[in-house]
Amino acid sequence: MSEGFNQICDSIFENEKQYKFRKRHLKIKIEGVQDVFLLTKKNFFMNSGIVVLKIDPQFKDVNYAKLCEKMKFKIAFKVLFVPMIYAFFHQFIIVDENMIEEDSSFGLSSAVDSIDNQISITQSITLIDSVKKKYIHSRTWGQVISGRFQDAILKALQEISYTDNEK
Repeated sequence: MSEGFNQICDSIFENEKQYKFRKRHLKIKIEGVQDVFLLTKKNFFMNSGIVVLKIDPQFKDVNYAKLCEKMKFKIAFKVLFVPMIYAFFHQFIIVDENMIEEDSSFGLSSAVDSIDNQISITQSITLIDSVKKKYIHSRTWGQVISGRFQDAILKALQEISYTDNEK
């Protein structure tokens, strides 16, 4: 893992520990993804995860929405979900180099799930430009439970001097 990616992962873990997230080692091979860092929180009522993806610098023209769509089902099967009963709710964080253009939002709002598919539900996506130290963030509706996890992600980024691209 690169130093910037490690710093992001460590900061997110420190901010999510209060919610009892645990680190999990996960090997997933998918084109364009260099590394995966996963935090999970499982109990009788909840099957949640925070998935941090490091994009391979050699991989150009990444379609982040399609990448998230592929990854969410691969990860759901790895963390054991039960369709219709114990779905996997997750936050995606994608770390890439030089990906944020000043006027681009990458259509994030269409990439988060607006309905519960009972399998693997993307509740938020945060795209991080590790060179410019900026991020773009989008959430789905319904923040009663996961809103605090998403707020902790943004707090973790701000603590290591990353700024919201839209501010």
